[in-house]
Amino acid sequence: MIHLVLDGGHFGSKEERDAVHALEDELEKALDLAGAGEVDGDTFGGGEVVVYIYGPDADVMYATVGPVLQRQSQFSGHVILLYGDHVEGVPERRVELEAGSGSRII
Repeated sequence: MIHLVLDGGHFGSKEERDAVHALEDELEKALDLAGAGEVDGDTFGGGEVVVYIYGPDADVMYATVGPVLQRQSQFSGHVILLYGDHVEGVPERRVELEAGSGSRII
């Protein structure tokens, strides 16, 4: 799951929503090319958007989408990598995204 902070209100500005959809297209292309997973939609609200991506290996998915996310400079936020089905207690890793400066794992 990719969580991006929106500055343009509860659902973000039109420009932010358009930028998110363009980013989703880039993510989908990268995942398709690598055979690493798929983008499965988004949810806007509360001043953020969550982009849902699914695939068989969280690390391979992040290796694929990480460079795309690092190239974008508009959004800060974080990525949650889940190591198993989305259930309570599944191991996870969080990667922080900083607008204009790439990412760092915590």
